[in-house]
Amino acid sequence: MSSRVAFLILVSGAAVTPARQGWWETEFSLRQWHFDQSDIDQALGLRELDDEFTRSGKGKDHFQAALERAKRTQWYQTAPVRPMPDAMRPFYRRIMDFDPIPIVGGLPIPSLWVFGARDEHVPVEKSVEILGELKAKGRPISFQVFEGVPTIVEG
Repeated sequence: MSSRVAFLILVSGAAVTPARQGWWETEFSLRQWHFDQSDIDQALGLRELDDEFTRSGKGKDHFQAALERAKRTQWYQTAPVRPMPDAMRPFYRRIMDFDPIPIVGGLPIPSLWVFGARDEHVPVEKSVEILGELKAKGRPISFQVFEGVPTIVEG
């Protein structure tokens, strides 16, 4: 919001909530391991229960039962799909539903968003769709997707 900032360049910036980003990471991981849609749907169902428990603090027993069932599946044993650690829940609760679009859509300065098409952490197609809608409304937004490129930023 500083008047000294003339433009922004975002590398692998998600235009979705952290919760939606987590769903993408789960789906991407399971697809990389070649699991079918049924397995992906089960994992996303577990993720949904985990997120709802994190948001509200309710449904712990339901979530725990689903987690125990999931632990017996091949997808849970193979892919790095794990529930939110309890110690992280208070922090994640504060950020998980943060929507960056009201801020991004209100920026008066140009922004360039750079993505690798195979980003495992950011849902690139959805982010580009959202940014395209803002651009169509006259916001000074540009984006570039590099095909065949995985995550641009390695942590």
